[in-house]
Amino acid sequence: MRIVKQTQQLVKASIGIDLETVGGSSLARGLKERMAKSGIQDEALYLELLRSSSKEMEELVEHLVVPETWFFRDDKPFNALQHYVQEEWLPSKPVGPLKILSLPCSTGEEPYSIAMALLDIGIAPERFRIHAYDISKLALEKARRAVYRLNSFRSKDMGFRDRYFLVSDEGYVLDEKVRRTIEFTHGNILSPGFSSGKGTFHVVFFRNLMIYLAPQQQDEAMAVIDRMLDPAGILFVGHSESLQPISKGYSAVRYPFGFAYRKPSHGAQRSPSPRLNAAHQPTARNQSTPAGVYDKSTDRKPKRFETQAPIPPAKADSLALAFDLADKGRTDEARKLCEEVLELQPPRADAYYLLGLLLETEGLATEAERCLQKAVYLEPEHIDALAHLALAAEWRGDAKAADLYRQRVRRAEEKLARGYDAQT
Repeated sequence: MRIVKQTQQLVKASIGIDLETVGGSSLARGLKERMAKSGIQDEALYLELLRSSSKEMEELVEHLVVPETWFFRDDKPFNALQHYVQEEWLPSKPVGPLKILSLPCSTGEEPYSIAMALLDIGIAPERFRIHAYDISKLALEKARRAVYRLNSFRSKDMGFRDRYFLVSDEGYVLDEKVRRTIEFTHGNILSPGFSSGKGTFHVVFFRNLMIYLAPQQQDEAMAVIDRMLDPAGILFVGHSESLQPISKGYSAVRYPFGFAYRKPSHGAQRSPSPRLNAAHQPTARNQSTPAGVYDKSTDRKPKRFETQAPIPPAKADSLALAFDLADKGRTDEARKLCEEVLELQPPRADAYYLLGLLLETEGLATEAERCLQKAVYLEPEHIDALAHLALAAEWRGDAKAADLYRQRVRRAEEKLARGYDAQT
């Protein structure tokens, strides 16, 4: 279908979304379905409808770009947020609200997770405000309704569901206390003047959008985020997007797998908060006492200050230990153990993936890419490795390879979602 290429170009020019990430066959099927729904058989007439109707453009994009989200997805950034607020923002801002941006917010799981993470550490609802934006009006309607099915609950720790949701015939209904901390707004980050009048934000969650954008649109989006982020603020991106802030001069906050970054101007003034950068265990979401505070009742310091135990020799469960060490910030030890696993045991995709991430955090891009390629060779649908390879290819200027990797990510995610839906 000639309409496929023309639609890709039209959507990219109109709203910045790169439909090549969806894949040609999926786009062709989606176009046929939307044409049938609109009662149009002629491709030229449907293209004219897309050009003249923003509503049809939204319908097509919503039909093709299905949001895959759930509460506390990739929970490390929420742990990092808790530490940033407790150990850096609160001491420097004894009064005034914490401003947070969540974009894209999809059906609301991310901004609501942010709110619950802050409430869990004792931050009063009046002390923070979350501004959530998305291009999809349908997704925003679901977010404002705040009623969710089981598909939105996939975290290992489900305690938050008991604390903040009530069960109804329709699903799980979110507590009003959480809902009123968030303002949902329809918007496109690539629209002219998007950042005008909004001021700056202390925290920005900008996760899992850049994979849908072409390189030029990625640069434009990062420029908008740069204007909206407070000089001393913190930016969270998706795990597959970690190279993008670095390419703009941002410095990584050394919270294990938090994928958090600071603006170049802030890094030039002073180094990031030592406590936020220190090796530590994640904060539990139901914990109200700040990590790192001396506990007089037990006359001992928290575990994160205790002497670290030595690494045992590589065993069958050594890879799990390597991931645990990396989560605790002991990246040098995690890398050593990873290398031992690969030397003493049969090749494993997750071992190469973890080693690739560790090398990436050290700035060893070429070595990291080789490890990620080995992970994908062993496990062709390893979503995380494929996503990192897409960004690495883009960083090298290989747009064709980046597009191919993004298409593979999309297909793998769709397959995984179908499998999960079949189980539930």
